[in-house]
Amino acid sequence: MIDFEKNIEGCYLGGIPINILKERLNFKALSQYLFAKELLKIAQNSKNSEAVHLAFLIFDEHKLQENDFGLLDIFFSDWHDAHEDIVFTVSRIRNCNLVEFFNNAIHFVPSYMMEDDLRGLARKAFFGLGTNIKCPKSMEYLNQYINSSDTILKKFAEEQLVIFYKNNEF
Repeated sequence: MIDFEKNIEGCYLGGIPINILKERLNFKALSQYLFAKELLKIAQNSKNSEAVHLAFLIFDEHKLQENDFGLLDIFFSDWHDAHEDIVFTVSRIRNCNLVEFFNNAIHFVPSYMMEDDLRGLARKAFFGLGTNIKCPKSMEYLNQYINSSDTILKKFAEEQLVIFYKNNEF
């Protein structure tokens, strides 16, 4: 294991604070947000799953900006195990430009989750559609899932509509 990988792993496991990791990787002068973007580059180049987790931990505190939504392509890679972290973080962002990402994420099943009959990853992606329910395309997708023969996806769509109507006192 290379030193930077040991440091990333140590940070992921809680033994090294993120600011110390920034120093050790020679990114001390960068903002947390830009450091997260650098972590994703490292992750892509070295197929380092812990770096993906850390990047989205940072994006959870420093909201992923619209001009960086292209970084979400990493979600559809099968070499890491940070899919739930990514969807959880992004599902709280209100932006109609994320609706297609959430819809695609609903149907993506990484190899390590093939046995997940509860489809937890898809449910998290539905929360993203729910967060963006006022976007016409999000409501369109939810209505399509309501009419789906897939009972699990139908249930997830119903859940989002119930939350929406409850919060808006319909």
